[in-house]
Amino acid sequence: MAVMEVKVDMIKKSEKITNDDFWSEYAQAYFEYEQMEKMGTLKEYKKAYNEIDDKDSFNAQYLEVLIDQLKSEV
Repeated sequence: MAVMEVKVDMIKKSEKITNDDFWSEYAQAYFEYEQMEKMGTLKEYKKAYNEIDDKDSFNAQYLEVLIDQLKSEV
C-alpha cells in the first residue's frame, strides 16, 4: 500500500486560490511522488542485477529489461 503525503500551505484570507490552481499543484505533487517511487524501484532493480553472478540467466535478462524500461520512464 503506497502512502502519499500532501503538503498544504496556509493561504491568507485576502488571497484566493482557484480550483485550477489547486488541481495543478495536486497533479504536480502526484507526478513528483510517482517519479520518486520509480527512482526507488530502479535503485532496487540495479542492486539486484549487480548481485546476480550469471548475467545470461533469465532473471538477469528480465531485470535488465525492467531497468531499461524504468530508465526510459524517468
